Amino acid sequence: MIQVNDLKPGTSFAYENEIFSVLDICTIKQLCVA
Repeated sequence: MIQVNDLKPGTSFAYENEIFSVLDICTIKQLCVA
């Protein structure tokens, strides 16, 4: 599972075949919590 707190600003990662920017950290947190 992705550890959001380990991600660095400005980087990106793959999540279910989608690329997310860590700049969208709020969206990522909501996505991980969901």
